[in-house]
Amino acid sequence: MTTAPLPGTVDDLHVPDTEDPWITETAWYSFWTTGGEYAAHVYLRFRPNLGIANPCVYVWGEGTSVEWDAAYWKHSHFPMPASLASMELLGGLRHEAVEPFGTYRISYADNEKYGAPLYLAAEFTALGPPEFLGRKHFDQPVHVTGTLGVDGTEYDVDCLAMRDRSWYSRGDYTLFRSAYSYAITAPDEQLLAIFAAPRDCDMLVDDLPTAGGYLESGRAGAPSRRDPLTSGTRRVIRREDFTGHPLEVVVEVGGPAGQERMTGRVRNCMAVAANPNMLSWMSLVEWEVGGRTVWGEDQEIWSPSIWRAFRRGHEHVAH
Repeated sequence: MTTAPLPGTVDDLHVPDTEDPWITETAWYSFWTTGGEYAAHVYLRFRPNLGIANPCVYVWGEGTSVEWDAAYWKHSHFPMPASLASMELLGGLRHEAVEPFGTYRISYADNEKYGAPLYLAAEFTALGPPEFLGRKHFDQPVHVTGTLGVDGTEYDVDCLAMRDRSWYSRGDYTLFRSAYSYAITAPDEQLLAIFAAPRDCDMLVDDLPTAGGYLESGRAGAPSRRDPLTSGTRRVIRREDFTGHPLEVVVEVGGPAGQERMTGRVRNCMAVAANPNMLSWMSLVEWEVGGRTVWGEDQEIWSPSIWRAFRRGHEHVAH
């Protein structure tokens, strides 16, 4: 297939053009088993000016998980690798770019955990070109196949998901709130919506405005096309009482192709803290979109202090 990255973009580790210690490069991959028994997230984080690689692996099952009761979680710190193209870190995590912007393989095994080993082997094949949000952040739809071994049982992986890459200055002492939702019904039927709370607005409300994304749809007898999102909101209409994580989500967006709405029921969810200044509710979601039901993701991302203020506000309202 042919992809069309922005001119000058490489799908490998980037050389910083500044000595800023907060220059951060990330590559993450999400996927889930064919029956939805487990979801997984591999998060690769690099601080090149500090010489640090910080890979994280998460696997979680039905219901709600935090790191200490998930099926599996591991945070590690290693020296910076030379490349993502053929990377093997000390902990055994392997990343291979078989074809830049086209095909990737990730494998990992932890044979030293208590009980049966945790292992994964996944191949990610691009469904289309990367979609850029600015010049240093892109997302790309992928078809994921492979296996995931959890607690002595091996599960098949076969899903349509997203991968994400970014490389810019991202400090550990900033405030932000954002979200990320997608559903891929078929290679030519996709909705990706990215949301962010403006810094000069109330960051504690449950409606987030659209910051980017696209709607891709096929027309009879014509190739599919992507249309950018220019308006819309993401709204959580129900949260779990004890943890506060999303249970039901509504996404309404608009652009040149018209309006689209999808409603989602969270099938499983995990609280992830891959970065020191970031709490992410990672959810596998059953989306209703265009009259069809399709699995996808919803990621709700907070600075910890904003999350605490949001939860305290909800507690005060409840009382």
